[in-house]
Amino acid sequence: MKKALIALMALALVAAFAMPAAAAEKSEVSFGGYVAFDTWVVDADEPALDMDGDGVFDDGAYDDTDLIWQQDAICSRFNASFKRENFTGFVEIRPRTDSGSNQEAQIRHFYAEWNFGPGYLLIGQTWAPSFMPISSSVGPYGGGCSGDAGDTGYGSGRDPMIQLRFPFSIGQFQLAFMDPTQGGSRNIPDDGVLGNVSDDEDYMLPRVEAKLGLNFGPVAFNICGGWLEYEEVYRNQDLDNDLDETEFDVEAWIAAANIKFTGGPFSIAMSGWVGENPMEYGYFGGTERGSGAQVLMPTAWIEDRDGDGIFETSADVDAWGAYISATFKLNDMVSFAAGGGTREFEGDYDGLTITDETTHYYVNATITLAEGFTITPEIGEYDYDTTDFDTPGNSVSQDEGDDFYYGIWWKMNF
Repeated sequence: MKKALIALMALALVAAFAMPAAAAEKSEVSFGGYVAFDTWVVDADEPALDMDGDGVFDDGAYDDTDLIWQQDAICSRFNASFKRENFTGFVEIRPRTDSGSNQEAQIRHFYAEWNFGPGYLLIGQTWAPSFMPISSSVGPYGGGCSGDAGDTGYGSGRDPMIQLRFPFSIGQFQLAFMDPTQGGSRNIPDDGVLGNVSDDEDYMLPRVEAKLGLNFGPVAFNICGGWLEYEEVYRNQDLDNDLDETEFDVEAWIAAANIKFTGGPFSIAMSGWVGENPMEYGYFGGTERGSGAQVLMPTAWIEDRDGDGIFETSADVDAWGAYISATFKLNDMVSFAAGGGTREFEGDYDGLTITDETTHYYVNATITLAEGFTITPEIGEYDYDTTDFDTPGNSVSQDEGDDFYYGIWWKMNF
């Protein structure tokens, strides 16, 4: 009996010491999210075509009006936040049904972060430091930013990374080492005109981004830079019995900044960026919406300039963009926003220069119908302007058309 009592006391003592440790390991968990819904009318003026084959783009463009009435699967989300001692975690998913293994499509965020004292170490997928849009457009293309038209909104938004951040009294500094294969168009495309496509892409270093954010009362300022380098590999170009590889370095970089001033119910923000090969870097949001394969987008190219069938040099694209956005909060129920911007790409390819522009403008109002439930009527346009093809002594322009839209973006928190 005594031995049994001693054993029970020992177990109680062990349990007493173990319980606080177990309690300390317990995570704090919270959930959230919202559902967004698109109701838009989009009047698309499609790109001009060369109907008679004379090398000049005629007025043979179609007009197409469509109704978009569907859940916004890009912005709708469900998330869970975790906190345990000096560690936090965040998981956010969205109702995407993309086929294949496109992680970014269904999973918006999936990361953990450790507070190690002077700073924070993050591993996982979250916002790229260069994702810092100023637009308040909710548009028909996944609302929230207008990176296709000059805004400082990194195209992919989120990427896998290892990131360090160091907050201080008036801001913070971020340094991220990111998956170099994500976010951009890595394959040199075969468009049938410049006509090359590589066999492989080799990566030796991660994509690197650094960002400094500062706040001075009513003024907020961000500046960011990023760099990526990889190799386009062509195998056995000369088609002989020597199975060799020819490698070409493709370098891409961006530098971006924005500033926002808030005074009472008003705010105004301006942004701008410059870069080289932003498509390959991933900073540009994607393709000309609605224009399909009829429009040639300037991207990095590997060239055969002497016509011997062997690629020997690379051509780069220079690009820039700028955007401005303003908001006015009338009261707790209604606020207004308006803005616009433009971006330009220019590629030089052995005597052929291709220049492509896109502009965007919008006006909207966000109306709160109940706590956590808003509707945002918006009217705007993506004007894809022209793609200009310039050679010595000749210039041809293709009108790429535009997308004029109007409608309502619905958002309900839960």
